[in-house]
Amino acid sequence: MKNNGANWRFNHSVVAYISVAICILLVLLLGGWGVYLDFSVVRESLLEAEILRVKSHAIRTVSRIEHELHVHPSDPYFGNILENVNNGIVWSSDPEGNAKNHFSAILDPSGVVIAHTNGRLKGGRLERDWYLRIENHVDSNVFLTDSTTLSDGQIIYCIREPILNDGEVVGEYYSGFPVSWFVETLSQEHRQIMGHWAFLLSGIFGITILTAVSLFYIATHSYGYLQALRLVKLERSAEIEKLTGGLAHEIRNPLHAIRINIYSLLEVITGRANLEQEELETIIEQTNQEILRLDVLVQQMLEYARPNEPQPKPVNIVDEVRSTLIFLQQDLSRNEIEVHEIFPDEHVLVQIDPDRFRQIMLNLMINARDELTDGGNIELSVRRHGKWVEISIADDGPGISSEEHERIFEPFYSTKEKGSGLGLALVKHFVEEMGGQIRCENNGNSGTIFRLNIPISK
Repeated sequence: MKNNGANWRFNHSVVAYISVAICILLVLLLGGWGVYLDFSVVRESLLEAEILRVKSHAIRTVSRIEHELHVHPSDPYFGNILENVNNGIVWSSDPEGNAKNHFSAILDPSGVVIAHTNGRLKGGRLERDWYLRIENHVDSNVFLTDSTTLSDGQIIYCIREPILNDGEVVGEYYSGFPVSWFVETLSQEHRQIMGHWAFLLSGIFGITILTAVSLFYIATHSYGYLQALRLVKLERSAEIEKLTGGLAHEIRNPLHAIRINIYSLLEVITGRANLEQEELETIIEQTNQEILRLDVLVQQMLEYARPNEPQPKPVNIVDEVRSTLIFLQQDLSRNEIEVHEIFPDEHVLVQIDPDRFRQIMLNLMINARDELTDGGNIELSVRRHGKWVEISIADDGPGISSEEHERIFEPFYSTKEKGSGLGLALVKHFVEEMGGQIRCENNGNSGTIFRLNIPISK
């Protein structure tokens, strides 16, 4: 048994360690997933924002060019704009200070570069397959390119806007920024995100460690609790099995008698048998008694399996015992049973449900009455013992064997021929519900004593 306990504790220690590892792994996975999502969102947001800024700048520049071409078609203003592009002045007002990172270029309708922020690229012709792909998820006019004409082979994000004059395309304006610059900017944002997530994950990791340690403690100290729970389940299963078997036995006998009586009545109705009126009345009366017996059995079973919630309140236990005795006095007298009372003069207050206690007393007194088939004596006493009050019901009947003293409180166990075996089981259940105890003893050479102990109210 010790080896089993040691193995259990070892196995659950391993489970606890595995749980710690799983918790830490989950934290790392969730943290990694969160960082990945943040990185993705930041990248998309930063890219869209920067492209939107460059596109807005390109649209403003093209609008100014188109205005100058319309107002001064032969004026040197257009030449000034070309010169500004060549000198990079178009980005001189950039609030982010990115003029050195961004580029602008103007191409004529044939694809020849007539102006570029990088003077070395002026005069070049745009290649036929000049872009790597279109960034449709951002905008249909956004391109990823490494064109030597536009970027001197450097990979860039590029915006293209047509230049119109009187509805005719007279050129195209290109503007963009290097991917390398964007990656560097993005890495700065990522470092900030990593700092935030490191702080957050350290807090979560600390909480996880505390939780895992608590889990480990619970796992290594729960052996006794699980053993107790396993024992309770076994006892409950045994009790249910016993209840099921007892209930089946108790129901079978009345049903068998009812079936025989119904068969006898059927024989009379069909003319195959003749019975006197008195015999028919006896059959019907027996059937009715068996049905009542089944009804009582079902009621007791329900009370045992699903008792109502008790309603405890302070009561004088002596008054409650006397009240039960007065209720049964005539029945006891008819059976030639004499009751000897031993009650204290002072009040003894207990916290109980009066209806439950009366049911307990009725069961115990009726049980004593049934033992005295030819009359006899019952001694009913109430005695105070420190913090407890003891109520004892003693009869001088034939008594029961010592082996039956404990079994008598088991469901469906009865020493009576027609007893359901649930009365004393209910008594024990109600007594323990009050925080009390009950036991059965021999009353000297003959008879039985039931001793009921209930805690006195403070």
